[in-house]
Amino acid sequence: MTDPSVEPPADPAAGPAPEASTTPPASGAVDVAVRGDDPHPEAPATPAAAAPSARSRWLWRLGAVAVLAVAAAVLYFGSSRAQTTQPTSTGDPVVQVLSPGDEAKALRQTQVGADLLPGYDGRLTINGQAIPEEQMEGVVDPSSPEAELLPPELADELRPNNRNRVYFAPGEGKVIEKLPQGETTITVTYFKDGLPTVGRGSLTWTIDVD
Repeated sequence: MTDPSVEPPADPAAGPAPEASTTPPASGAVDVAVRGDDPHPEAPATPAAAAPSARSRWLWRLGAVAVLAVAAAVLYFGSSRAQTTQPTSTGDPVVQVLSPGDEAKALRQTQVGADLLPGYDGRLTINGQAIPEEQMEGVVDPSSPEAELLPPELADELRPNNRNRVYFAPGEGKVIEKLPQGETTITVTYFKDGLPTVGRGSLTWTIDVD
């Protein structure tokens, strides 16, 4: 009689018993599990910006060169213009500024004259031509609203304000419509304001008119 508690011997003909499977699960399953559990999933990579084309670089360089050329032209023109009208100081104790300065270049319509010490007045002569006061800078039209605002003591003055500024601009209908080309000689004669015979003096200089 066979004891049921005793295992029968293995049948040699049946072959070895199958072993437990140790093959890992498919990679897809593992990836899904890992990705599902990751609280900070990696963001997709941003594609790199396309490099500028050779045409774009060429246009940019051309634009930069054009801007530099314009800036250089403006600086040159500005310095040339400044030379034609640059006022200069003098050694005269009354004449403070000449404009344009002695031997400076000027255009045919350039305003010419001088700044005197406050308390002085003056007149201009250009190439021997005396400039009437009524054609100088600062003349006030007696019929203008500005003339009505003047105090009584200045009502009869042609140039009631800043008479120490002695300037003339050539123009149509004036004794000089355009400055003559070449060397032009200017003389400012000054005196105490309101006292033509007191403190008199003069200064002469030349300019080169284009």
